[in-house]
Amino acid sequence: MPELPDRRILSEAAQWFALLNSSQASDADVRRWRAWLGAHGSPQAQAWQRVQALSDQFGMARDPAARSALQSALGQRRQVLRSMLLLAGAGAGTWATLNSRAWQGWTADYHSGVGELQQIALPDGTQLWINTDSAIRLHYTAALREVQLLHGEIHIVTASPAGETRPFVVTTRAGSARALGTRYTVLAQDGRTTVSVYEGAVALQPAGSQQEPWVIPAGEQAVMTPATVLRTGAAGAMQREWTRGLLLANDVPLGEFIQELSRYRRGHIACAPEVAGLRLVGSFPALDTDVALDMIARSLPVMIRRRSPWWVTVAPR
Repeated sequence: MPELPDRRILSEAAQWFALLNSSQASDADVRRWRAWLGAHGSPQAQAWQRVQALSDQFGMARDPAARSALQSALGQRRQVLRSMLLLAGAGAGTWATLNSRAWQGWTADYHSGVGELQQIALPDGTQLWINTDSAIRLHYTAALREVQLLHGEIHIVTASPAGETRPFVVTTRAGSARALGTRYTVLAQDGRTTVSVYEGAVALQPAGSQQEPWVIPAGEQAVMTPATVLRTGAAGAMQREWTRGLLLANDVPLGEFIQELSRYRRGHIACAPEVAGLRLVGSFPALDTDVALDMIARSLPVMIRRRSPWWVTVAPR
């Protein structure tokens, strides 16, 4: 790779380091950083690891290029904070998506930060739980009870008080999920909506489809896109027990579980490919990811490498 892109990415990593180690980093900043970081092994991830390693007292002296980038970023923190919005993502489309996500959080009726859960009683008595890094808007009218899931995940136990005839609907970019006497979970992620039904049934209507709604009964899970609905099997306990602050692993690949656990941490958890396929069983605290990681290390032949609160790696022991 040419030298210039390496220097540019290294400089961006150092500037992210400056922001995240300041007192001014917000949850929106963390989301933009994670989007910039990309997948494990990406040039951005490698640059971030390099800067993290060099942040240890004398370690910086071993890499003049990274040391220079890091010191420059730390020395110009105010300028970094003013320009950080321009450094999120790879282009205008990425920035538009991230900016919209941040705006959604600011304008939502209810939203949660990373690693935070909320329980809300809605005006009709419906109980709603908001999972980590999620946002909703409420639209209660004379004809409809609507919860707009802007991003993230919610769990709902619908109420039907005497005389209540208005439909209860959760809407996302992918479509709508109408409750039919129901307890269910809705996850809006990457333009798709995953619905897990635990009681009653849910009628799914993709935003771009004119077909009759797909009715998903209790015990099943389905993924809805704007065009169609795909039934994906049984509704898992993991999609339900997070309301109690727990993540359940029932013989799941470690890499898959770490990806889910990462949603609860203001930072990045990487899982080395060598151990990603190990099978994990157990119940883990979602709201204390450090404890969960230590429990994993006691359960499997892995070790937890903590370079900082922002970068943790699950690696072979």
